[in-house]
Amino acid sequence: MQTVGIAGIGTIGSGMCKNLLKHKFPLFVYNKTRAKAEAIPGAHVVNTPAELCQADIIITCVSNDVALRDVLFSEHGIFSALTPKQVLIDCTTTSVPLTQEIADRCKAKNIAFLDAPTTGSKSGAESGTMLFMYGGDQAVFEQCRHIFEAIGKKFVHCGPHTYGQRMKIALN
Repeated sequence: MQTVGIAGIGTIGSGMCKNLLKHKFPLFVYNKTRAKAEAIPGAHVVNTPAELCQADIIITCVSNDVALRDVLFSEHGIFSALTPKQVLIDCTTTSVPLTQEIADRCKAKNIAFLDAPTTGSKSGAESGTMLFMYGGDQAVFEQCRHIFEAIGKKFVHCGPHTYGQRMKIALN
């Protein structure tokens, strides 16, 4: 079974974690406020975002562009350890230019990437019924479908990279 790493244990991220654990996925978690990560029983808490790269699939679900840049691009960020063996999925609602930058960096490193913002709020996250609007290669989504099905119920392919974000912005 694939392992999953999640950066961002807020309202949505904590629900994702609980559902992944319910489906028996081995889980690594990181949160800037460590106590939030430690509140997820059964998950392995890591000290830096880079340590999430022990997992096969890395999901980011943080609050905004600034937080996402820090988790991804800081000295001990995910990109410092990310390899082509992994898939990066960004579920943060963020700007299109930042999503394009992430897609470009992933392409340069031959890393599979999906921008997959979500809607469904706290209840959807807790019940595993969120809607994901994703941009990127459909084959990458299919490779990760079992992960998405553990945390959501509806999945809409919106087109190439950035189009998940574009759809989320239009929905908002």
